[in-house]
Amino acid sequence: VGDCWAGLNNEVKLSWDASDLKGWTTDMIVLALSRTILTVEDGTGSPDCAALDEAYGFSNVVNSEVLFKWLTLCIIKNYEPSHPVIVTFLTKQGRMKFVRPLYRSLFKAGGESAELAISTFKQHQSNYHSICQKMVSRDLGISK
Repeated sequence: VGDCWAGLNNEVKLSWDASDLKGWTTDMIVLALSRTILTVEDGTGSPDCAALDEAYGFSNVVNSEVLFKWLTLCIIKNYEPSHPVIVTFLTKQGRMKFVRPLYRSLFKAGGESAELAISTFKQHQSNYHSICQKMVSRDLGISK
């Protein structure tokens, strides 16, 4: 499925449906999203985030592990409709396991994504643990 999501089978137009994931565990979904991310990073895949989100509703998932992988993919693909979801996740999820990599990915993406990372962090940094504040501010080049 990860290969299909990544668009590796471009010769066949696939349709996706939420029932595709029926019976899948969190680990299976995370693995498929991870595989999709790898294909984007190595240049072999180009998933359609809008189609995936429409079919599976990833932006509305409450499981942090799945949502984190989904948002990572959205950042890498510069899928701007995900920005409000990213901000909500960053401001409601305090675990550095999720927060720091997302801020770093946003910042690395540059442009509006980097600006979003900086403005979101500045506005909500007091909500994070002091170690998280220190590390993320360093990642974003913000003096503390």
